[in-house]
Amino acid sequence: MKIGVILSGCGNYDGSGIHEAVFCLLMLERLGVDYQCFAPDIYAEIYNPITREKLSEKRNLLIESARIARGNIYSLSQFQMERFDGLVIPGNYTMNYNPPDGVAQVIRAVAEAGKPIAATSTAVIWVAEALQAVEIQPKITLGHLAAYPSEHPIINWALQASAKGIIIAQTDADDFLEDDLNNIITTAGYLANQSIVQVFQAIEKTITKLVEMVTLVMSS
Repeated sequence: MKIGVILSGCGNYDGSGIHEAVFCLLMLERLGVDYQCFAPDIYAEIYNPITREKLSEKRNLLIESARIARGNIYSLSQFQMERFDGLVIPGNYTMNYNPPDGVAQVIRAVAEAGKPIAATSTAVIWVAEALQAVEIQPKITLGHLAAYPSEHPIINWALQASAKGIIIAQTDADDFLEDDLNNIITTAGYLANQSIVQVFQAIEKTITKLVEMVTLVMSS
């Protein structure tokens, strides 16, 4: 079994969430799963993690992601779907719900091959949008929508997504949702809770379920 992991920078508001990414890698290794990290080799805007203000500079997502992967990472353009049995995409509390270039294409290729995908926080939105564009209607979770302020952009996105046929289920912050029809596992991560313990518990369950799902798909 080999799993591809897509990172998209390093940091809060402007890259892969460090906690969520590290927890995903930790669980894959704890479960004895071989994995390889990838990231888009593009430059993107960055934000001050304290003030949330956009800064004037841009940073390369591949180089920033290498901080998490400790240098063991390749450009997303080198991702070959046939070499992997599943995909993990750690998200973050990003200021932009649109995925970086190339991410949606990889999501669609993996899903259309019937291989499982696990996503956390805003990467859940990336998966839903990417698959809806090819008429796959995924079932996802963003935690409990009632916990978000009414003006939160997630609420507006959820309303529009539901109108498109994307099913959004409610789950606790320390839990995950399995869409066994489309082989997708999602968890809200830091979108739904600020407790590092609950985020880890949710990702622990998510990656464990992913490995179970990949094993089942490989044996069928």
